[in-house]
Amino acid sequence: MTAVSGLIVCIDMKVLEKMFEEYFLLSHYLDKETYQTCYKPQAEMRITFECYAIYCAILCVILTGVLAFNMTDDTVDWVARKVVNVSFIIFGPILFTLCMMGLFNIKGLSLVCGLHGI
Repeated sequence: MTAVSGLIVCIDMKVLEKMFEEYFLLSHYLDKETYQTCYKPQAEMRITFECYAIYCAILCVILTGVLAFNMTDDTVDWVARKVVNVSFIIFGPILFTLCMMGLFNIKGLSLVCGLHGI
């Protein structure tokens, strides 16, 4: 399970790289209004959710790795506490901020974008 989670992290990193390439490349091909009002908010939210998927896969690697390497109960407990604490820090204020950004860009997120406009 640890190896599969590690592969998921690698694949998600490659997907994120392609998302960034597309994000910066399409700014040259789309007209400015379509890019700013339609494509950019949607791409930013997709990149954000991909980062969260990578974060969750990394947590899965850490937690399954601790169990796979047969660590002591104290070590498993310590790692689990650290993972929970970091997750509270990350999922709390950062996720709230991103949700507010999504509400701010709700019009752009609800549009259907194409290469020739909205």
